[in-house]
Amino acid sequence: MGFAIPANTVRYVVGQILAYGHVRRPWIGVVVTRPPGSGAPGLFVVAVEPGSPAERAGVRAGDFLVEIGGQPVHGIRDVVRVLEHSAVGRTVPLVVERGGQRRALQVTLGERRSTAAAL
Repeated sequence: MGFAIPANTVRYVVGQILAYGHVRRPWIGVVVTRPPGSGAPGLFVVAVEPGSPAERAGVRAGDFLVEIGGQPVHGIRDVVRVLEHSAVGRTVPLVVERGGQRRALQVTLGERRSTAAAL
C-alpha cells in the first residue's frame, strides 16, 4: 500500500510547524447550511460566533453568503477551498445578500481554535 502527499502541501505544513509549532488553519466564524430545495447559489448563515472575524466584518445570521475570495459560493466546499488556500491574517472579500441587497464585506481571517465548530 502506498500514498502520496503533494509537495506543496508538505512545504506548507513544514513551514507552519517551523514557524508556529503547529499548523495554523484560517477561520471566519460562521455556521452555514444549504437551504433545502434551493437551486440558487449561496449558503445561509445560521449563526455568527461572537467576537469572530465574520462578526467584526459585519456578517449577520440570516445573511446569504454568495461569494468568498472573488469566487461564487455554491456549497460549503467552495468556502473550505478558499480557506485552505488562505493564510491566517489575510483579508478576504465576502459578498453577502441581506434583505434582497448584496453587500461587499472584508473579513480578516483568524486562526481556527481546535474546538471551533464553525467555518
